[in-house]
Amino acid sequence: MANSLKFRFVLTMALVATISIAAAAVPAANIKVACVQMKLYKNVATNRDNILSHIQSPAAAGARVLVFCGCALSDYSMSFIQTIPESTINSAIAQIAAACDTSNVYAMIGTPYFDGGTRYNAILVIDPNGDIIYRQYKVYAEVPTMTNGDKPAIFEIDGIPCTLFICHDERFCELMRIGVYGGAKIAFYTSFEQYTGEPGWKDFNYLCQIVGR
Repeated sequence: MANSLKFRFVLTMALVATISIAAAAVPAANIKVACVQMKLYKNVATNRDNILSHIQSPAAAGARVLVFCGCALSDYSMSFIQTIPESTINSAIAQIAAACDTSNVYAMIGTPYFDGGTRYNAILVIDPNGDIIYRQYKVYAEVPTMTNGDKPAIFEIDGIPCTLFICHDERFCELMRIGVYGGAKIAFYTSFEQYTGEPGWKDFNYLCQIVGR
């Protein structure tokens, strides 16, 4: 009986210690997130300028992170995306990164992105210094125009571990679980849910969300 009580006491103390350590590991910082809903066009310059205006808008003041939808830079028209040169995308991204630096904010930008000559459906995480700190490629690209990504996301915003997933990838709960197992406290979800004029697309009233788990 004495040994049983001693075991229960040790087990209880270990549990309390584990809970205390876990609680201490949770970041104390608060992050204000702005999810930007905007109409897209089959014109990179127009979409870029709209993104810049949102980053610089007084409405975004106080937000630490601005989240834009999937393919915010290009629209989701595959016929249009195939015509966009890599240099056009990189130039627009550089201007958006400069705006993040000026406005001292993070931004998550949906865009086609070339990596080693391969085109992906990407979300770029840009920090307040204007640096791309993470690139997430949609794991299930759905269309032959884009290549499948091959990894779940894990990155930090102001020291807080985060994860994100893109559009169709929400159907694969493992991507969320792996991010959480990796320490993520915040999950971001971006999608493209606008009508493009092409068959099979619907018009919804949301494009990006912040997800709590």
